[in-house]
Amino acid sequence: MKLVRPVPEIAVIICHHTGTLIEKCLDSVMASVGVQLEVWVISSQKAFTTPWAAVKVAYSTEGPAQKRNLGVVLTHSRAPYYVFLDDDVEVSPHCLGAFLTEMRLRPQCGVGWAKIYNMERRDEFDDCG
Repeated sequence: MKLVRPVPEIAVIICHHTGTLIEKCLDSVMASVGVQLEVWVISSQKAFTTPWAAVKVAYSTEGPAQKRNLGVVLTHSRAPYYVFLDDDVEVSPHCLGAFLTEMRLRPQCGVGWAKIYNMERRDEFDDCG
């Protein structure tokens, strides 16, 4: 019997530099509901591992832009959408599903951007598109 994997709806590429914030980031992404994900971490740490078996890891000492590009090349994703995150981002369980819904409602839209609160100072915006 051939195992059929669900087709991912979103490929999530996370740029990991150093530190432990990646753990919260991955936990939040993996807790996403209502969406099929393919998740990659592109890490500057050669020895980086994750307890999430479904998460794929690659190594790169390049900067964030190159890590994102490498993630796209490595995914060969069947997913129609990509979400790029840094390791200091934590998403709500419904964030990626809502993103998918909004992108499907607006097929002419090519890019979505989220309001991002600072993980260490949660009352401050880190970025808002």
